Amino acid sequence: MKWILPLGMGYVVTNVVATTLAVAILQPFVSPMFGLYIRTDADGLAFAPLLVGYLVITIALVWLMPRVKSGRSGWLHGAVVGLVLGTAVFLGDHLVTAGWSKLPALPMLLSGLVDALAVMTGGIVVAVVQQRQIRK
Repeated sequence: MKWILPLGMGYVVTNVVATTLAVAILQPFVSPMFGLYIRTDADGLAFAPLLVGYLVITIALVWLMPRVKSGRSGWLHGAVVGLVLGTAVFLGDHLVTAGWSKLPALPMLLSGLVDALAVMTGGIVVAVVQQRQIRK
């Protein structure tokens, strides 16, 4: 239960927030900057790698959260750890990918920043759930 509840809740929240951000920000504003490099609605999404990728990130959140010491408690601790992990994972990876691929750097940068917000939100949920489990 120590891992299952924060992992499950963090995973669901991270995916819901990522999907919401993708629909509200990435698709209308950033996707057109990619031109032919982005999947169209007709192509559909490759759900398996998306879901596995978010699972890997959420596992890292659940493992990292109690190990990262800070003066912050609860949701603020989760926000900081989630934002640091999300920025490192998404922004770092997107910029590295733009460096070796033909993907344009600016939309990759914007996409990485927006995607980091989903991990930050997942971090908040994981931290709060783990904190409540410790109190019991």
